[in-house]
Amino acid sequence: MNSLRSLKIKSPAGDPFLNCKLGRKKYAETLTQIINSYSDGFVLSINNKWGEGKTTFIEMWIKYLNLSQNGFKTIYFNAWEHDFGHDPMAAILSEIKTLNIDNGAKLNEIIQKAGKLSVHALPILLKALAEEYIDTETITKGVEEISKKSIEIFKTEVDEYSKKKQSLEEFKEALEEYVSCLSKPLIFFIDELDRCNPKYAVEVLEIVKHFFSVKGIVFVLSVDKEQLGNAIRGYYGSDNIDSDEYLRRFLDLEFTIPSPPIRDFLKLIFENSGVSTFIENPERLKQYYGRNEKDYFYNMANTLFSQSGSNLRTIEKIISHLAIVLKTFNVKDRAFPEILFLLLFLKFEKTNFYNSLKNKQLQYQDLLNGFHDSIDLKIKNNSNINFYSIEGLLIYLYHKSVTKNMSRKLIEINDDNKDLKFEPKFGTKEEIIKVIELFEEEGLDGISDLDDLLTKIEILDSLK
Repeated sequence: MNSLRSLKIKSPAGDPFLNCKLGRKKYAETLTQIINSYSDGFVLSINNKWGEGKTTFIEMWIKYLNLSQNGFKTIYFNAWEHDFGHDPMAAILSEIKTLNIDNGAKLNEIIQKAGKLSVHALPILLKALAEEYIDTETITKGVEEISKKSIEIFKTEVDEYSKKKQSLEEFKEALEEYVSCLSKPLIFFIDELDRCNPKYAVEVLEIVKHFFSVKGIVFVLSVDKEQLGNAIRGYYGSDNIDSDEYLRRFLDLEFTIPSPPIRDFLKLIFENSGVSTFIENPERLKQYYGRNEKDYFYNMANTLFSQSGSNLRTIEKIISHLAIVLKTFNVKDRAFPEILFLLLFLKFEKTNFYNSLKNKQLQYQDLLNGFHDSIDLKIKNNSNINFYSIEGLLIYLYHKSVTKNMSRKLIEINDDNKDLKFEPKFGTKEEIIKVIELFEEEGLDGISDLDDLLTKIEILDSLK
């Protein structure tokens, strides 16, 4: 079945990575070996940008860890879904409570000790833990000029802090004893932390570091480190905070899931979205333009995405949109794959230029300049794509949309010499003239101008 939503890959319980076509099982195996080697507990971050498949990988890895032969206990905590609450400490403990560990009395003790660390005391305690502890005597000497009453109040606060600190140590001891009955570390996954409001995100980090850093628990934080850094700066109200340095306090090990080869990912998305079904239709393959259409789509997509820096989620959205657009074509219609895919790429990644193009606000030279500037230099040098041919067809289709039934020509003929009023960016004038003349002679097979393709892209045409 085709889908327009983000890929939800079926992950069989017996072999969670069976349907993973991006070869990510080896990363799960390596990370599992690390956890086995450092069972005393640590914090691991899986740092990838939004849309690069962190959550899908995490879900598969959790099932892999839970296999009987691996023997781990795991907890999955979606921080964003708990963001509505006010106490991340209670939220994390509630997840631990769901564990099927035959140590219930100890769990009740943990919860009771956590009760001494009330939600009202947590912010004060967390702030104090971030500072170096200074004993009361030193403080008192430094504030001799303060009134006696003020000193007594301050002493009380320090004494209360000492009590809370003692409660913290008791809590951690109880927690460590609670998980000690497990043969392997408890692995606690925290996902979507970078999507939380800054206050909640920072409190989760601080609580993980100061309350749950005990032997026998490994935390795995699935984050976009750049976005999490923005949350940290937002929480403290300063753009000058070095978020990388701040996060080093919490993270013992960082790992980035390598991006899959774009061509492998495209094959997966083409199949999932239904694009492959359309372009491999036997009726299309009988048409002269259908025989190489699949290669044209793949090569154009692979070339643009390989150098553009588009994340996997954006690529998936563009291909899903392409699947809808293709449904506006009859099975035997020519789709002009390279131009069609270029327009979709511009719509998602070069929006301002696309809108100017769509609204016919560009002079011909501006159109070609903008097209040229939208394509990365590495893409321009790619030998698989004939960009001057695309350039010629683009200007020809745009000209037909602008002029409609007017007789004005793109090619000027003076004394048997052919010329253009604009300077091509990818090809010579002679090459562009040949492309234009070819389409003027052969026609466009089902479309009349650029507006026809744009109407399909904007999903204003009827599905076939």
